[in-house]
Amino acid sequence: GKKNPRLKHGDIIEVKRAKYCYIQGEVRESSRVRIERGMTLLRVISLAGGLTDWADRKSIKIRDGEGSNFRERTYNLKRILNGKEEDPVMLGGEMIIVPKRFL
Repeated sequence: GKKNPRLKHGDIIEVKRAKYCYIQGEVRESSRVRIERGMTLLRVISLAGGLTDWADRKSIKIRDGEGSNFRERTYNLKRILNGKEEDPVMLGGEMIIVPKRFL
């Protein structure tokens, strides 16, 4: 818990494994994105190069959980950008799916 503690021979340092989320679909670059504290859906989309012209901005899905015990939430990016809906914080392990819009 201390900042910059003095280390002695034989001390053990534990480093937590980095957390990631995954983004796929109508983004410029489907990828695994390393989660940093406070990272939100908008930032993950930005790190994936942004959305393609065919992205359905009103139906972005976030899945989290394991196996059949996952939950899926749908977000409207236009509402998030207009401040009408909260930009969800990513915790790690989420799958973000950006579907294609249909005309």
